[in-house]
Amino acid sequence: MNLKAVLFDLGGTLIDFDDEGLFSGRKALHDFLVQKKYDVILDRVVQISKEVWETYTIFADKTMIEVEFQILMKSILYQLQIDDYANIELIEEAIMKFYWPIIEGSYHLKGASKLLLKLQENGIKLGLVTDNESEFFHNGLLQKYDFEHFFDSIIVSYKLGIRKPHKTMFLKCLDTLNIKPSEAIFIGDKPIHDIRGAKNIGLQCIWMKRRAYDDVPIKPDWTVESIKQIEEILFTELLKTT
Repeated sequence: MNLKAVLFDLGGTLIDFDDEGLFSGRKALHDFLVQKKYDVILDRVVQISKEVWETYTIFADKTMIEVEFQILMKSILYQLQIDDYANIELIEEAIMKFYWPIIEGSYHLKGASKLLLKLQENGIKLGLVTDNESEFFHNGLLQKYDFEHFFDSIIVSYKLGIRKPHKTMFLKCLDTLNIKPSEAIFIGDKPIHDIRGAKNIGLQCIWMKRRAYDDVPIKPDWTVESIKQIEEILFTELLKTT
């Protein structure tokens, strides 16, 4: 294989999230609304935000349509009977309050930055293909880990209005890099969104298996559980360098 580019997913592949992250975000949203003098109860905020997210996830998985989080937050505020639920400033501030503890609770997978740097130094083009419904959340993660400067192409779902496994996510990244599918490999942690999506356009894939899945519809070319294993495959099997 004449490997010229490596495409990565972000969450679950280069970084991951604390198990309490979502609850922390929902509690922060509750505390923010209380500070704004709205009469809300924590259990109700948790329940409604969870229901809105679960309903949206089912919709997005079926349609591959990405909806920006402003719309979801507006729905949460409406169901909480917030009078100013459509106020843009309130929505944006609520989004920041919600996502900040999730960003803070995220963590860098060991060896991720080192791997990106090593690939970059070996002349390999790097692409990021990630689902994210929020500009604030996406930018916050990239800034926290100083990842942006590594990537020659960053494709994020909220900008396109579609999400993986939609083939356009992957094809747009390859097009930006001016790379053919046969010259690239994709690395991600979700069997359907990442592996099936990438394989559908002819990319070889490494599955970063960090969780158990009942349904693995398409077999990846390699299965790993760490960044170290990814590095070994790339530099021992594919790039033939040390």
